Amino acid sequence: MIRRVTIRKFKRFRAQTCELAESVVLAGPNNAGKSTLLQAIATWKLGLDRWLVQREGGRAVRRSGVAITRADFTAVPLREMNLLWEGRKVTGPRGMSGTRRLIEIVVEGGAGEEEWTCGIEFQYSNPQVVHVRPLRAKDLDPAAIRAFPPPAARALDIVHVPPLAGIERDEPRRDRGMQDLLVGQGRPGEILRNLLWEISENSKEDYDEMVLPTSRNVSKRSFSIDVIVQPRMPKRQNSPGFFFSTKSRNLHLSQCHARLV
Repeated sequence: MIRRVTIRKFKRFRAQTCELAESVVLAGPNNAGKSTLLQAIATWKLGLDRWLVQREGGRAVRRSGVAITRADFTAVPLREMNLLWEGRKVTGPRGMSGTRRLIEIVVEGGAGEEEWTCGIEFQYSNPQVVHVRPLRAKDLDPAAIRAFPPPAARALDIVHVPPLAGIERDEPRRDRGMQDLLVGQGRPGEILRNLLWEISENSKEDYDEMVLPTSRNVSKRSFSIDVIVQPRMPKRQNSPGFFFSTKSRNLHLSQCHARLV
């Protein structure tokens, strides 16, 4: 479990530490940094995964970092990579290459288990590319870099779903890579059925516990109807479908009000 997140020079945060718990509600006015915190955690996970893919099994230990292009940066939709930096300032006061400002995101975890800390830093290269590496990598010895990251951080699974921008009438089955890409483009509404389908496929108990009570409570409060959300995979189409069954008729997911979602 994530207990603490420390963010430096990322978007609106010059330096901020956020204490977390098992269940957290983020509340505050617009531009307070609620979404920025979630984006920082998603960015940390993206950087960590990219480092592992490029460095896993490699014999040579390099400290220059792993390149991530804007097209592959699925954590936050961006026009230019410098939009990740606080104030869009990627260098020091004089703009010299030797005074580059690095984004630092440190995640700490552990609850009733061994505590761990895992930091990632990002370096700006150009409007289309950033480089990611372990925090203070240039000061670490080769053994420390090879041992990075802690096993608990490596095993952490993070999914960031931003506010839905709309639900498509037809939604094909998407693999995880395409899901991440669409979320990074600000189009999570196009994978909603995929996410629900994966929950139902992995564990019917989790699906019944997470989805059914929520859909029934919201539908009764908003529309005074009792609904049951059931996934259906058409036999001849690779397109997960979800129907809201009521006493009178079935409603397709794309026909429902946004509040029901």
